[in-house]
Amino acid sequence: MLKEQFQPLWDYVSPTWAGKFLGDWCTQVMRSRIEPMKKFAKTVRAHRELILNYFRARKQFSSGIVEGLNNKAKVTMRKAYGFRTVTIHPSPAEKPPT
Repeated sequence: MLKEQFQPLWDYVSPTWAGKFLGDWCTQVMRSRIEPMKKFAKTVRAHRELILNYFRARKQFSSGIVEGLNNKAKVTMRKAYGFRTVTIHPSPAEKPPT
């Protein structure tokens, strides 16, 4: 129930009202006896200003693009495992005269 009550946060436009909602929701969660939810509420409180930045930016930016780029970087690094830097040594016939 508490998890579902958190979803309306993303419908707010004003950072002030979103902040009030966050405060009220976190207070309600901290009064519950559900330890994992309390842990999440503590995390939300610790990152409150960062969450409210989403509303201050008027929802113009999404982390989806950044997450997609991070995923592409991870996939590229995973594909590169096992490759080594190859040093090409010239054959004896190609050595410059001394």
